[in-house]
Amino acid sequence: MKTRVNTILIHFLFLAVFFYAPIVLRPDFAENIMPQNWQMIMIVNNMLAVMVFYVNYYLLIPRFVFHRRYFSYIIYALSMVASGLFLPSLINLIFSIFSYPISQSYSFHLIAGPLIIMFGMSFALAFALRFSGEWQRMRQEKAEMQNEMRTAELMSLKKQLNPHFFFNTLNGIYAMIIKNSPLASKAVLHLSNMMRYVLYDSDCNSIELSREVKYIVDYIEMQKMRISDNNHVHFSVSGELTDTSILPLIFIPFVENAFKYGISADDETSILITIERCPESLIFTCKNDVVAHKNQTTHSGIGIKNTRKRLEMTYPRKHELHTLQLVNKFLVTLNIDLSC
Repeated sequence: MKTRVNTILIHFLFLAVFFYAPIVLRPDFAENIMPQNWQMIMIVNNMLAVMVFYVNYYLLIPRFVFHRRYFSYIIYALSMVASGLFLPSLINLIFSIFSYPISQSYSFHLIAGPLIIMFGMSFALAFALRFSGEWQRMRQEKAEMQNEMRTAELMSLKKQLNPHFFFNTLNGIYAMIIKNSPLASKAVLHLSNMMRYVLYDSDCNSIELSREVKYIVDYIEMQKMRISDNNHVHFSVSGELTDTSILPLIFIPFVENAFKYGISADDETSILITIERCPESLIFTCKNDVVAHKNQTTHSGIGIKNTRKRLEMTYPRKHELHTLQLVNKFLVTLNIDLSC
């Protein structure tokens, strides 16, 4: 709708300019033409200039220039200009035949100068407006295509978020059921909440922060059911959560890595996770001990790499992600600017 209104305004301004231009370009009445005849000449020139503009704008440029048929365009354009320059003399001849001469002094060479200038303005405006509109259309199509590709890529990246956790959890719940553990029903509830969030709620481009936090809580509670008492997990949240929307599943890869590399069956370990909602930003931190596991080579896996890419796509130049790998500690700090 906005584009249509802009187009109408542009054409209105174009017509206003062309109907005013002959007044500026009018000849010296003392030498060239009678003042009382200039009105008729102005109408003829205006009509010819407008005709050249719209034929060029709607017919010649789309059919020939956009298809790179430049030679054909030049032939048709020159033919149109020649016809336009000849038409006033033809009108004079017709009026003379019907005994209605405009003026003895009104002849081809007297209007050629202003008419050629107006024709030049018609061509220039037609090219400027047509290519401007085409550029805007191509930019809009490119933006839509990028948005579609971005959405598809985000969905693809989201599907790569550690799906084996759910299979391992199901196996753990199965073992609880066999042992008649009272924790089995609670585990099923947590897993149900998590699967609902991943399959349905997280399909949106943004999610309320409180729902993301609830997913992390369910995840941590599920993990606590399988770890020993020597592994300590602390999760804290501060600030208002209900008025903030973020990219879904953006924190969980760091939390998953903390449990993957920071849990020991024998040694004392700790995992500290915090989410702080500041007035204009959101700060996430995750600090965990690093326990040596067999065949362990790196702490940063595909989950963190995907998360970096999702952040760059969703919060370009509006986030800071830092990871620090020490001998026995790993620290993640993510700061997202939510000021606008």
